[in-house]
Amino acid sequence: MKFSQIFPYIVATLVFFSILGVFIFYQFFLKKELKIITPKKGEVLRAGESYTIVWKARKIDKVDIILIKEEEPKKSKPIVENFPAKKGKYQWKIFAFEEKSDRYKIAICESPCKEGNKFDYSQGYFSIVGPRFVSCEQLEIENSWTFIPSDYPNLKRVFITTNTYTGNLRGLDGADEICQKEAEIKRLGGKWKAFLGDENISAIERLNLDGIFVLAQPQDGLPQDKIPAYFWKSFEDYLKKYSAGSEKLRNTVISAYQTLTPPFSKFYEEWNRLQENKSCLRLLGKDFEHFYNNLFILPHHLINPNNPEEMFLKEFFGKNIWVGRISPKESKSCINIFSDFSAKNPFSISFTVSCQNWTSQKEKIETLTQEEKERLRCYVGGVVRIEALGIGGLARIANVTKDTISSNIVGQPCSYSFHLLCIEQ
Repeated sequence: MKFSQIFPYIVATLVFFSILGVFIFYQFFLKKELKIITPKKGEVLRAGESYTIVWKARKIDKVDIILIKEEEPKKSKPIVENFPAKKGKYQWKIFAFEEKSDRYKIAICESPCKEGNKFDYSQGYFSIVGPRFVSCEQLEIENSWTFIPSDYPNLKRVFITTNTYTGNLRGLDGADEICQKEAEIKRLGGKWKAFLGDENISAIERLNLDGIFVLAQPQDGLPQDKIPAYFWKSFEDYLKKYSAGSEKLRNTVISAYQTLTPPFSKFYEEWNRLQENKSCLRLLGKDFEHFYNNLFILPHHLINPNNPEEMFLKEFFGKNIWVGRISPKESKSCINIFSDFSAKNPFSISFTVSCQNWTSQKEKIETLTQEEKERLRCYVGGVVRIEALGIGGLARIANVTKDTISSNIVGQPCSYSFHLLCIEQ
């Protein structure tokens, strides 16, 4: 047989054994490999945006990728499972409201993640910052409500307490303590007082009400344009290149750099802190009069079940709150108590408007002498005298219907429990 006839067989045999050799080498001599390439230490990722996770894998079929928050490892959550390892990258859509932290890591493991399978962690921590908004306009469109950036000047933050309280608030000081405590629980910072007045001083007199009124709890984050940690060092490198060729200029700029380094460090910390706290706040009133009209006077807030603000309207405008004397012009005594008492009897009239200056949760004044009863009288309709043996306080009562929320300021028994309106001072 001629060589030309057997040559194809020889080639086929060599190819077969070459492939067999590669297979044997791959299976028995090469080890499995799995290594994360990105994200890298110090990278800043933004919630709501996409990021490409890159890795290198060998002798691995599928991988699982997990997001780990170092402070709370129990809250680790999968990004993707059973993903083809040979692709080497995955386009990760970061959850729009992922918690902000600078101590995140990515773990990748041979699927399924279990003891004995290959795994790797990203080297060093990376950060996830808040979602990007060019301004608060996007929220305004989505929620049909006006929002203001939290760093806008002269804002007056307000909130309504989570809990309700009877008329025994331990006076105005006790009411202020309640607001301060709830603000601390909500982590709002600042000094807070209750929008409340009594017979001695009205709410308007005792509170600072100058500013643009906004809801204290932020709706969402604004862009966190943090200064990278390497920024200042990179500036030094630039100065050296800029002054190359002139020793005098080099000495001048490097000396200035060294002088400015300490104040820049303080500026750097403050700037990044402010960026983390930027948010969008709901506008409640362009000034106190506008806020007061919205909350206490305007006939209604229209509820549209198809709009996102429905829950906010009910949660804020739909709550009942104690108020007492709001303005110094308002009467210090004698109110009708709207309760289960029959109309125009001594127990349906209160001689005070603030539950005896917010220290009582009783409904009736009892065991009075006739002389004491004579003093505690009110003129109903400006003509008829009646004993005022009930105890009540003024409250803003909301009426929520299917389509609207309306409100009235009326007298209520001191045994009833209402919320408090808290205003930052």
